[in-house]
Amino acid sequence: MRTHTNVLPHISPQYELDRITRLTRELLRTPYACAWVSDRENRLAVSGAGIPALVAIVLSYPLSRHMVSSGKLFAVGDGRALAFAARSAAVRDGTVTAYAGIPVTGRDGRGIGALFVMDRSPRSWKSTELKRLESMSRMLAQRICAREMSVIAPRLREFAAAP
Repeated sequence: MRTHTNVLPHISPQYELDRITRLTRELLRTPYACAWVSDRENRLAVSGAGIPALVAIVLSYPLSRHMVSSGKLFAVGDGRALAFAARSAAVRDGTVTAYAGIPVTGRDGRGIGALFVMDRSPRSWKSTELKRLESMSRMLAQRICAREMSVIAPRLREFAAAP
């Protein structure tokens, strides 16, 4: 019987990242979602749904910066009410009004990325929506950690077998 333990390495990491980003956007019913992750070699992968990822990162910068520095879930229903966010052109012109983001952490607790959604309209984030965002962040972290192990494990076996 064939096992599926070797399936993960054959799936593109970008495909997985895009799939999780799209699903997050759909689950939270927002026009924009974005994810970025960095591996141990500091290679960056980004994904956007509803908006190009790099544009999303630039537009959300003041809000994402706050979320990353706090190290925890951050949600705001109307960024215009926050002095640090209201100075952003994207918030002032209404491109980004509502924001919810969460750091993506590895097994060791180290930050390896972020997952966030944005809306043009103000909104009251429901606890169920924020729980979904947390779940998607955990799913993304699990996929990244599983991929790292699928790459590292054969190298460890080779090292252990070396004379």
